[in-house]
Amino acid sequence: MNANPHSTKASRWSWAAVTAVIMTLLAIYPVLHLRSLRGKDWNGSFAYLQGDELIYAAYVNSLRTGRPRCNNPYTGEQDRPGARLGESAYSIQIVPAYSIALIARVFRLSTSAAFAVLMIFVALSTSLILFWLILSITGDARLAAAGVLFVLCLGSVPTLWGLLQILRGLPADFSHLRFLRRYAPSAAFPFFFAFCALVWQVVTTSSRRRSYIFSLMAGAVFVILVFSYFYSWTAALAWVICLALLWVLAKPNEWRHNLKLFGVIAVFVVAALLPYAWLLTKRARNQIEVTMLARTHAPDLVRVPQLVSFVLLALLIVLNRKGLFSFREKASLFATSFVVLPFVLFNQQIVTGLSLQPTHYEVFGANYCVLLAVVLIAGILWSNLTGPKKIIFNFGLILIAGLSVAWGTFEVARSTEKFTPAFITRDEATPAARRLAELREDSSNGSAPLVILATDPVVADYLPTIAPQALLWAPHMYGFAGTTPSEDRRRLLSFLYYSGIRFAGMTAQQFEKLDPQRKYYFSSLLGRNRIDRSQSNTWTPVTATEFENAQRAYSDFMSVFDREMASRPILSYVLMSDDQPVDLANLDRWYERDKGERIGKYVLYRVSLRPRLVAREWKSLSVPDSVFFVTPW
Repeated sequence: MNANPHSTKASRWSWAAVTAVIMTLLAIYPVLHLRSLRGKDWNGSFAYLQGDELIYAAYVNSLRTGRPRCNNPYTGEQDRPGARLGESAYSIQIVPAYSIALIARVFRLSTSAAFAVLMIFVALSTSLILFWLILSITGDARLAAAGVLFVLCLGSVPTLWGLLQILRGLPADFSHLRFLRRYAPSAAFPFFFAFCALVWQVVTTSSRRRSYIFSLMAGAVFVILVFSYFYSWTAALAWVICLALLWVLAKPNEWRHNLKLFGVIAVFVVAALLPYAWLLTKRARNQIEVTMLARTHAPDLVRVPQLVSFVLLALLIVLNRKGLFSFREKASLFATSFVVLPFVLFNQQIVTGLSLQPTHYEVFGANYCVLLAVVLIAGILWSNLTGPKKIIFNFGLILIAGLSVAWGTFEVARSTEKFTPAFITRDEATPAARRLAELREDSSNGSAPLVILATDPVVADYLPTIAPQALLWAPHMYGFAGTTPSEDRRRLLSFLYYSGIRFAGMTAQQFEKLDPQRKYYFSSLLGRNRIDRSQSNTWTPVTATEFENAQRAYSDFMSVFDREMASRPILSYVLMSDDQPVDLANLDRWYERDKGERIGKYVLYRVSLRPRLVAREWKSLSVPDSVFFVTPW
C-alpha cells in the first residue's frame, strides 16, 4: 500500500508525536504519583510496578557498582578465579542490563533514576517504531496513530487478565502496561517491532541493494533480541519463519529471491544462537528448576490470544472467499503472519517436547501481535474508502483511540493504586538501604559477604537495588545462579524461624484463610510457583499430602535448629520496621544484638553470633511457643 499523497511526511509524523506523548504520560504516571504522594518526604525511590522489576534492578545495580557479569546480588556470590558461578538468564541476556548500568555510571544515576529513564525511552521508542510499522504497511497515518494506542493500551484485553477478575467479583489483577516491565521485556520490546518493520522493508523494497541492507539491519536487531529477552527473540524467530513460509507459498515465482533475503537474516540467527547455546551449557544447576522447563508434547489450545487468532483466521478465510481479502497481497500476508503466530508459540512443544512458562508469550508477546493483526486487517479492508465513508472511518478511529487511552488510563490508575503501599514501603526503606550502602564491605578481599535479615519481604527484595550486602532470604533470591532449590528452601525456613512465624495443621482450607504475606511464605514452602497454574501447561492441583509435607518439613526444621544452622550464613545486620514489629526471640537465642540505629521508621541492628556455650544455654531454656511464634490466623 502507498501512503496518502495528500499527506506530507511532517503531518504524518505529527500523529506519531501525539501518540508517543500520550504513551509516555501513561508510562510515567506511577512515578509522578509516588513523587506527589510522598511530597517532601520522597526519598528518590522508583515506582516498581511488577514484582520481577526488582530482580532486574538488583542485577543492574550489581553491574553498576562493578560486580562481574555472573553474580547473585541477593547472596553476594560472584565469579572468582577458581570458583566460577554458573550462567543464569540474567548473565546471558546482558544487553539491557549492561546498557542501563553503563548509562547509570556515565551519568552518575542511581538504579532508580536509570529505570525511570528507561521507562521514558521504551514508551517513546515503541510508539514511534510501531507507528512506522503500521504506516509502512497501511499508508494511513491516522490509522497508525490509533493503532499504536490500540495495541499498547489494550495489551491485557486479549489475555482477559484483570477483566476476568472483575467479572468474578475479585480484585483486578492489573500490572501497569505489561510491555513496560523493566527491563524485560521493555528493553527488547521496541526491537521486536523494529525487527518486524525492517523485514517488511526487506520484502517490499524494489531496490535489491536496499533489500539486502534492510536484511543486514534486521539480522543485527535479531542479535540484540537474542541477548535481551528469551520470549522476544523466540517470538521474533517464530514470526519470521511463519512469514517466510507464507511468502514462499503465496509467491512461488519469487521463491529464489525471497529465500536469499530471508537467508541473510538466517545467517545472523545462526551467528547469535551458537554463542547463546554455548552459554546455556554453562548454566547453573538451579536454572532448570527456576525456569520451570516442562517436558511435554501436549498441545496448548486454550490460551486467549490463540482463541482470538482462531476467530481472526476464520474471518480472513471468509473474506478471502468473498474477494475482500487476498492472501496473495504482501500486506495481507504480513497481517496473516501475526494471526498464525500464537498457534506456533503455544504449540511448538508438540515438536520440540519442551515448554517454558508459555504465559510469558500470553502477556508479553502474542497478545500484542493479535492486536497488531487487527489493526493491519482494518487498514487492508478499509484502505480505499473515500468521501463520507472515509469520514466515518476516521471518526471511528478517533473513538477507538479514545477508548484505548481511557482503558490504558484506567489500568494504569488501578495498578498504581494496587502497588501504592509497596511504593511507600520501599521509599521509606530507602534511607536505610543507603545507610547499608555506606557500610559496604570490601568485597575485593575474598571474605564472605555481610548478610542482612530484612524481616519485611518487600524490603528484602528492594535492598539489593541500592545496598551491596547479601540477604538471608528474599522472594526473588532463587532466580539467580548459585541458589539451588534446597538452598532457597533452607534460607526461607531460617527466615521464618527468625521472624517468629509458625504454621500448624495447614490444609487447603486453612491456607486460603492466610493473609497474603503468610500465604506467600507457605506457598514457597510448597515449591516456587507451585500454586500458580498459569506458569506451566503441565500444572496439577496441590494435594493434601503436599500441604502435610510442607508443614512437617518446617516443624522438623524448628525442632533441630542449632548453632551450626544459625551460622549458615552468619548474619551481620537485622533491619526491622516500626510498622511491622517482629518477635526476634528465636534470633536472640543465637545472636547478640546491639541497641540498634534508628533510620526513619526503621531500626538497623548489628548482630553477632553468640559463643557456643551461651547459645547452648539459650537453647536449653524452656520457653512457651507463644513467646517465639506467631500463628498466621
